[in-house]
Amino acid sequence: MERFVLILCIVCMHYISDGYAQTSPSHKNSIKGIDRVAYVSFKPGNWDIYQIGGSSRKALRLTSHPSLEYNAVFSPNGKWVVFCSERNGNPDLFVLDLENPLAIPQLLVESDALEDQVSFSPDGSQIAFVSTITGNADIYLLPFEPNVTQSIERAINVTNHPQGDFRPAFSPNGKQIAFSSDRNLPIGNTSPLARTRSGDIYVMDIKGENLKRLTTAKGWDGSPFWSPNGKRIVFYSQRERKLTPFGSFSNIWVMEADGAHQRMLVPNDSMAISPIFGPNGRIYYANGSFDANMPVERRDRASHWQIVSVDSNGTDRKVELDSTQNFWEPSLHPQTHALLVHGPGPIPEDANRSFGEGPLSEEGSPFRKKLSDREIDLYPMRTFTCMIHPLKNDLLYSSPPGPNLYLSRIDGSGVESILQMDPPQAIFMGFSWSKDGQWVAYTKGNHFSGPSAEADVWKMTGTGNDRINLTPDSPGNDGFPSFSGDGKQIVFRSGRTGDFEIFLMNSDGSSPRNLTEHPANDIFPAFSPVKNQVAFVSDRDSLGSRIYEVYLMDLDKNGEPMALKRITHNEVQEGHLEFSLDGQWLFYTTEQGGICDEEPMVKAIIFAPQMYGEIYAYNLISGQTLRLTHNKWEEGFPSVGAPIPNP
Repeated sequence: MERFVLILCIVCMHYISDGYAQTSPSHKNSIKGIDRVAYVSFKPGNWDIYQIGGSSRKALRLTSHPSLEYNAVFSPNGKWVVFCSERNGNPDLFVLDLENPLAIPQLLVESDALEDQVSFSPDGSQIAFVSTITGNADIYLLPFEPNVTQSIERAINVTNHPQGDFRPAFSPNGKQIAFSSDRNLPIGNTSPLARTRSGDIYVMDIKGENLKRLTTAKGWDGSPFWSPNGKRIVFYSQRERKLTPFGSFSNIWVMEADGAHQRMLVPNDSMAISPIFGPNGRIYYANGSFDANMPVERRDRASHWQIVSVDSNGTDRKVELDSTQNFWEPSLHPQTHALLVHGPGPIPEDANRSFGEGPLSEEGSPFRKKLSDREIDLYPMRTFTCMIHPLKNDLLYSSPPGPNLYLSRIDGSGVESILQMDPPQAIFMGFSWSKDGQWVAYTKGNHFSGPSAEADVWKMTGTGNDRINLTPDSPGNDGFPSFSGDGKQIVFRSGRTGDFEIFLMNSDGSSPRNLTEHPANDIFPAFSPVKNQVAFVSDRDSLGSRIYEVYLMDLDKNGEPMALKRITHNEVQEGHLEFSLDGQWLFYTTEQGGICDEEPMVKAIIFAPQMYGEIYAYNLISGQTLRLTHNKWEEGFPSVGAPIPNP
């Protein structure tokens, strides 16, 4: 029984025709006819749900699945725990019966999207939660029926807004819901390709009506929670704190239920999130602190997290839970006051730890998805960049963004370092396999910088030998190469003309010529494996906006550009393009689904410069668009490999 066995770059939603991609149970091996899509997923390793306190101060691990499980809450009667689990490949709501020692978590809501961030009505009859089933994060209501699995189709969408709504909280009388939202707020920029959100707190009645905005500060005001008498709301806020490129310090604040008298409650913590009022009148929250030797400019994520509490005036600070292990998201048992939290679970000792504390390949992968004309297997890879071998069960990857390029099997076994470079050439991005799997083209140099920075396109064998610079005399930033289907040509991005343009050259580096000439940034090119066709993203229709759309260019038999077609119209960022093996689908990263959680709730814990990135698929024949991933983690750089038969 599971309780005792101690044992993943966007706002305006493009129309999703014919419904969403469907998920079926995961398959450990791909089968004949099932293409494989591997991609980067910036997520932690294994999180579990823990209960601390009550009759014992010892941490009792309530879940033992080697996937991410988090955001747990007690039901009002203390009998049930509802939490989010990614064990099926996307975030789902599960329920656990605390009164049955043999109980295992049961799926609560059936859906192929994200369901997370539950709040119970005071009488326990309803739950409010966040779902992305209609494309972006909205708040839904559903009767709480713990003994059955309900379809998401029964849930009522009470926000229905094209931007994100998060962290619902029922008022004590059950008549209102407070929540945070990034609606109607400008999107900021932290780099040429990374955009950041902010959020405010709203309140509405349980029908989604009588909406009132309570906060208007810069940065994030988030995770509202009502006092037991319903007169005050506690929340965290980034106001009056220094912003960093990927996050911000935050404090605990409190206000009247109508938004009046907003004031900082706990002024001295470094990074404070997830406040709740306890039944005992105290306020509990997660507080992150930093290594004293860590430079301030790098403090976008705390190095150690505690659960602390203060009285209703912000004084009498007590550490409720402190250990070498980090814990987040406190919930209190209504009778025993036991703490419910989530924190790191065990990682197998033989796991190939790549990005963060977790194995390279996500537990349970591959995850089967159904497109309109085929099925594909998804492989979320916990690394910085990766590229699946087009024919074999191998993966080329770098992690962290540092000096080694690795080759391993897709499960993370058999790792070998095939290339090492010294700074500033040590960040591996923008590499690709030739379609026959014999060659790898990659970028060497400072390709994160502007068009005039020194970077070149290189080529080597798949084992790291016979390295050759293909653009040695170029004066600008060359990178992100992609082979043609026959391997005779390479398309790449170059800044040699002063702007980033798309160039084409022979695979030996000869005869380079530009395919685009435009003052915009044309980047992330991908060559079709079956025809003279190149996809790329560009901000040419909104110069300077950092809005990148996907374009498709046909080439004639001599490699000269012909028709240019814009195939997305989302007014958001898109990138990281890759064709399916038959050239009929284009996989890409986009922010058209927005974000799925408050940014500080993710960025304060794990590196996530573009946490809005999800993987989508576009059919080049029908124009159909399908969303393939639903979660709150940044995902990108899809790559495609041929089916591998079951052994």
